[in-house]
Amino acid sequence: MAKKTIKNYVYTFDKADDYIYSDIFDSKEKAIEQAKREWENDKKTQKLYPDKKLYICEYEIYKENTSLVREVVELIQENADFYPEYMELSEEHKNILDKMLNNTVLRFQKKYGYQPDFWNTLKEKEEIIYLDI
Repeated sequence: MAKKTIKNYVYTFDKADDYIYSDIFDSKEKAIEQAKREWENDKKTQKLYPDKKLYICEYEIYKENTSLVREVVELIQENADFYPEYMELSEEHKNILDKMLNNTVLRFQKKYGYQPDFWNTLKEKEEIIYLDI
């Protein structure tokens, strides 16, 4: 069975500080409706954003994908300073080690409660909308 991709949306009236302040919505339409309610019911928002410009973005939960292999191998090689060929890995072995290191980090995060609980907005999925109020 194919895995269903669920799209989620967030909004902001001001992306100057690169942070989205809204709740999370399962459709673009729901995000827009909430933004309209916020703008209509909040005098401060009306004053700050009289042009009713709204940024809608898809978002995704942050997934750890940091590549650690280069730094780890360099550190190991520095510690073996008289053996410069030590740990000269092929690309295939670098990929294998990188996956092993990432899996170790993910297991550690899960076991000790360090999983990411934040999200990234997908800048390429950003849309500008002017509220029709």
